[in-house]
Amino acid sequence: MDRLGEALSLFDSPELIGHPLYKELVAYREAVMKTSVGQVVPDFSLPSMNGEEVAIRSFRGKYVLLDFWASWCAPCRQENVNVLKVYNRFKDNGFTVVGYSLDSSEKAWLRAVEKDGMPWEQLSGLNGVKVDASKLYGVTAIPSNFLLDPEGKIVGMDLRGEELEKVLEQIFGK
Repeated sequence: MDRLGEALSLFDSPELIGHPLYKELVAYREAVMKTSVGQVVPDFSLPSMNGEEVAIRSFRGKYVLLDFWASWCAPCRQENVNVLKVYNRFKDNGFTVVGYSLDSSEKAWLRAVEKDGMPWEQLSGLNGVKVDASKLYGVTAIPSNFLLDPEGKIVGMDLRGEELEKVLEQIFGK
């Protein structure tokens, strides 16, 4: 990201700085810098499955896996099995999961949540919401996740399968 910042600083003409691609690269860099390990997670609020507005800050006090996924993403669906396993193992120790669906179909999203048996909070960028959390977090591919500590600080990224379980074992001493 430092090298990208250096490269972007070389552009000084108004035509280049005003170009949509330049603006997109600047926004991407800023998002990645704000969502690296050690940073406090950017807050956002989105409607949950029941339509209730949920803020990511409302999970402070727990370890949270912020999980970006979609019903049409086969690797995401395979990883849901692992996430469910660690959720069930550590949920009584102050761990939870918040899913963020990148689906464009509410029906497909809800069907996948039910089929995969995901009992945790589910948020979505459907229906023209004001915040696209995937852009806010610099997510360019899924599955993608961020492990947050009880203060909302990012302590891990893109932890999957056994790696996620081992990190949680270290955190909870199990």
